Amino acid sequence: MCMIQKIGVDKIELTTKEYSFKDLKNDEFSINTTTIQKIGAPPQTYVDESGNLVNAWKIWHNGLVGHYSIDYRGLKVSFNPSKIWHPYNLVSTQDKQYHDAFKVIQDECRQIGLKFNIESCHPSRIDIAKNVEMKYLLSVYEPAYKLLKGQRMKNKMLYDGGYLIKSTQNQIAFYDKRFELRAHNVTAEMNERNLLRGEMRLLSTKSVGKKLNISTIQNFNDLSALEVDDIYKTFLNKRIFSKQYESTQLVIDFNKESEILKECHLKYGRNAIDTYLAIKSLDTVILEFGSLEKFKSFVKETIHFGSRNTINNIMQKIESKLEFKATIDKQKNNITPVTLIDELRQKFGN
Repeated sequence: MCMIQKIGVDKIELTTKEYSFKDLKNDEFSINTTTIQKIGAPPQTYVDESGNLVNAWKIWHNGLVGHYSIDYRGLKVSFNPSKIWHPYNLVSTQDKQYHDAFKVIQDECRQIGLKFNIESCHPSRIDIAKNVEMKYLLSVYEPAYKLLKGQRMKNKMLYDGGYLIKSTQNQIAFYDKRFELRAHNVTAEMNERNLLRGEMRLLSTKSVGKKLNISTIQNFNDLSALEVDDIYKTFLNKRIFSKQYESTQLVIDFNKESEILKECHLKYGRNAIDTYLAIKSLDTVILEFGSLEKFKSFVKETIHFGSRNTINNIMQKIESKLEFKATIDKQKNNITPVTLIDELRQKFGN
């Protein structure tokens, strides 16, 4: 059975410049010693404990549980502490299995003759994830994904089985876990039909340090599961769910819509916006303007109210109506972008 609603650690990458090899000639490592035309021989010299010298561009080993690569920048270790134990269930920092995963990595390193202090390594990537059973088929959520816009994460892409919001430093991904397992030819018993994975990916030492307030992997391992949960939820709420109605503004005839709103204002006065929304519907307005803030700017440019606070009061009422509409839609089992985003926010942000 899937351990849904649990936040855990998906992928970890560690770096260090403090490492050594027991024996570079033990056939455990792949070594790139190619001489490149116009560049020359490999510039980096590596020495093992026996005194063997190797000039190489890169040395690496693909293990059963970890990937190890060494170049001029140092050693990088990559592994998934959850996948060591199960194809898709997640382990958190409070779990014995999580900490045992580091022992498995250390055992594998001993077998290949690679030595380093794992506790003092600096994390250059940490993925924190959550598995959730969704209400509908996962393809139904595509319109909701398109409305999500990441703060300081400008790039978005829809792909088979998922949706990615990203920058060079961070990513947020939602994807169909069953689809992903099948794509990698992984056989796993899964009782959940609509299992959605939501991942927060910190992609650099700088991003990891800033978001998690840590320097070494031991600092991260000392965090409680509740602290990691809070970091995950805070990140998603700040980066995407705080702008849950925002999207790239669609092509809209601004002048035409402005004339309609002006006519509503002339005829209905303070009830102009209510009338306009009744004509257009809340969902259509949010989709066309891209966000509530953009609609607010449109209203300010089109009509002028006597009181400075009037427009803000009206917008607060609209926000309340959006929340109320999401509740009504759920009661009626209506599937709209508003209700889908609300489900994503409730299940991943709370």
